[in-house]
Amino acid sequence: MNSGGEAGAGAPHAAPEGSGATVTSPGHPSAAERTATPKVPAGTWGAPSPIGYYAALQSAGGIAAPLLAGFSFTMTSVLLTNPDVCRWQNVTLALFVSAGILLIFAVQTSLWLQSHAVKPSDYKEWYPDKVVEGYPDADAFDWHTKNVAKAEAFAKATRRLYNLGILLLLAAVTTAVLPPSAVTTPRYVVVGVAAVGFVAELVWVFKSRIKSG
Repeated sequence: MNSGGEAGAGAPHAAPEGSGATVTSPGHPSAAERTATPKVPAGTWGAPSPIGYYAALQSAGGIAAPLLAGFSFTMTSVLLTNPDVCRWQNVTLALFVSAGILLIFAVQTSLWLQSHAVKPSDYKEWYPDKVVEGYPDADAFDWHTKNVAKAEAFAKATRRLYNLGILLLLAAVTTAVLPPSAVTTPRYVVVGVAAVGFVAELVWVFKSRIKSG
């Protein structure tokens, strides 16, 4: 027997008079719960193709791009303080500056990509009531559809900015190794290697675009 007038454990509690509360016993659904329509999945999550596409672009924009942008601006500073080290200084400066700016833009778009590349586990963690048997309900499916559309747009922007920045950087390196005086045989080799790198990257970019559609 409980002292002080307390109800026994597991016993239903009476609602205060006039409160309008619905009284149910533990383990028994309320009237609203009995008549509620069970939630069903509204679709599947889908996945990027290839599956690591977003992660690869986030690495390119978050790690490689800022390092390459820093290199571009460092070379700009070197050329400004040593104007006689290459043949076409202004062209080379324009290429290095343009490459650095595009790579910084790639960093920005990769951040937006990361904010919209939401995984199913994120929905399960933050909105567990919106996930039904591992699949999204109507609300989560709508959110995911919108996030995927934005992620695709920022992924495309990141890829294009990064690729163009790399191309301009390689072009700048090629013009930077051209001496202001006559070109010697060893320097021809250096220029040739830089030019081959630029052409190889250009072919790679165009082949990638053709494959991705």
